[in-house]
Amino acid sequence: MQRLSIALWNADERRLRALWRQVLALALYVGLLTIAGSMRGLSQSGLPGPTARWLALPLWQLPPALGALLGIWLLARFVNREPLSAFGLRLNGAWFADCGCGLALGVLLAGSVLLVEWLLGWVTVTGTLHSGVPPLPYAVAVLSPLLLVAFAAVFGDLMLRAYPIRNLSQGMRDWAFGPRGALILAWALTIGPVVANFLIQGQARGAHRTALTPLNSALAAVMLGLGYVLTGRLGLTMGLHLGWDFSQGSVFGFPVAGLDTASTASLFVVTQGQDNLWAGLRSFGPTGGLLVTFLFLTGILVQVLYVRMRYGPVRLRTELARHEMAHEEAADRRRPRAEASQPELGARPSSSSVKAR
Repeated sequence: MQRLSIALWNADERRLRALWRQVLALALYVGLLTIAGSMRGLSQSGLPGPTARWLALPLWQLPPALGALLGIWLLARFVNREPLSAFGLRLNGAWFADCGCGLALGVLLAGSVLLVEWLLGWVTVTGTLHSGVPPLPYAVAVLSPLLLVAFAAVFGDLMLRAYPIRNLSQGMRDWAFGPRGALILAWALTIGPVVANFLIQGQARGAHRTALTPLNSALAAVMLGLGYVLTGRLGLTMGLHLGWDFSQGSVFGFPVAGLDTASTASLFVVTQGQDNLWAGLRSFGPTGGLLVTFLFLTGILVQVLYVRMRYGPVRLRTELARHEMAHEEAADRRRPRAEASQPELGARPSSSSVKAR
């Protein structure tokens, strides 16, 4: 019985061990995905007309996003015994500056895809201001996919990056890896689920993929997780995630993992002439091409340079692998020591304190 208790409970930190905390987070993730799938089916069928489906489009991702925020807060507060801000959500000036930089980088990377492929004659621009919903202008129609991508970024970055990287690195820091090795290993363990999630989305849309698609998906996971492990905040990660996903489809008109561009608002309407190694497949989008491989590597380098210029020496934030107690628990632990250091009322001072006087 004692062995079972040791395997489940960390007595020093007064909480479940990392593996069981991650099992709870996985159950939350699966539950939220199930809800998202049900909401998505409702938004794609059973609603009359394209305008109603446009209104419902971001709603299928709203419950998972709100559920992720609430679920991570509950896990942080009552299971991990840490403040929510410890998971990259300390919203201050630095956080929003990182988010702005990530947003700009995502748009520039997606724009580079269109620029290079247009200059090389692989795609042609056949129109602009495509709304995808005929009664609505582009400026209005684009709000729905913007909200959809924003909700998806909140959900994915909390559930697939912030929580598992911090939680698992804390569980592995006492092994032979140390804090730095534990953080790297936890970061690496998040790549597989992200790749699987992306490929499953493409398969659900009936899109074919190339041999480069899993590689580029893994590079995207590395690129999106890099900002978190270098800054300890989610600002850079969420901004880059939103900028890349939104501008790739709704600004520059490319398919995102096989998403139908005809029904999606986009600033530019582009047509790819033929499939090739660099541009990827027309049905799947540029994520299956070699050009995006180099752009993702560029995105990784730019983030490193940004952190170097803004924060000084580039290093992994190994403090992510340390347990940060919630303020109330930290106060409770300090109080007994403080009370023990104070003499009782009416007690005679010790000889050492008399000599010190």
